[in-house]
Amino acid sequence: MNVLIAILVLASMVFFALGMIKPRLAFQPNRKRVALIYGGVFLVASIIMGDSVPVPGDGEALLEITAEGSGDVEPSGYNIVEQGEVVRIAAIPQEGWSFSHWEGIESDQPEKELEVSEDKKLTAVFISNKVTLNLEVEGGGKTSPAGTLEVARGDTVDISADAEAGWEFSHWEGITSSSRTASFVADDNQKITAVFREVVSGVKFAQVRHNAENMTSTQWDDYRDEIIGLIVRWRGEVYDVRERRGGFEIQIDPDVNVMMSRPNITLRNVEDERAADLRKGSVITFTGRITRVNYLLGSVDVRLEDVEL
Repeated sequence: MNVLIAILVLASMVFFALGMIKPRLAFQPNRKRVALIYGGVFLVASIIMGDSVPVPGDGEALLEITAEGSGDVEPSGYNIVEQGEVVRIAAIPQEGWSFSHWEGIESDQPEKELEVSEDKKLTAVFISNKVTLNLEVEGGGKTSPAGTLEVARGDTVDISADAEAGWEFSHWEGITSSSRTASFVADDNQKITAVFREVVSGVKFAQVRHNAENMTSTQWDDYRDEIIGLIVRWRGEVYDVRERRGGFEIQIDPDVNVMMSRPNITLRNVEDERAADLRKGSVITFTGRITRVNYLLGSVDVRLEDVEL
């Protein structure tokens, strides 16, 4: 097969050369075109035959061996062998890489004697001796180390998370740990995210209402500006639930089990699917960010967004 391919390549080169020289030295113009056409035909035929998969004959088997990653295999490519023949296969990693395992057979040995009784495809899988870690942050805080780093595969890596003022560490994504400091074995490329959440303030609705009723207008304006943007965790009774374009809108009465009370709290753009199951009279605890506070006609109305039920 290889000899035939070589002949076809040589023939294509000859016909191309003859077709490109002056017609008076070789062919007439129409014959020049013929030479170029034949050269192209031979070249295409050689490419097709070079890429074709050999077909084993009776009593033979096709053994295909390839590599994934940086490394070499012996033998490589397509190999026709006698059925039942024992073939020695080998995987040789390049510098900075290691042999991991074979795909097609269950083995993690780089060298192996294999009895080939039928067509078989094998892949030697090589892995880098280094892994890349991407440390990212969600919320207000930082990690140490930070950014992208490369470490030796199998090394134990120590990481820590430090929150900014007004934030607290929540958990890690990419590794299983809820501790601010963690250790893990770097056995593969991975992204690790330190998740921070804003600290829940101690502001209560009753306190907001009390200040609205007892502060001067100037004091109230200053206080209102201070609490807008804070995260609060409150409790109340569901008064109404409506589905809006940005999510659910829930009216909350903070005075649980109080007759003739009214919903003073509005939860906006709630994306939690559990909101659809809430019914009037349900008592729930929720966390959200204060985005608006109004005091009108002796009543305080508070709007919360970024709500978690």
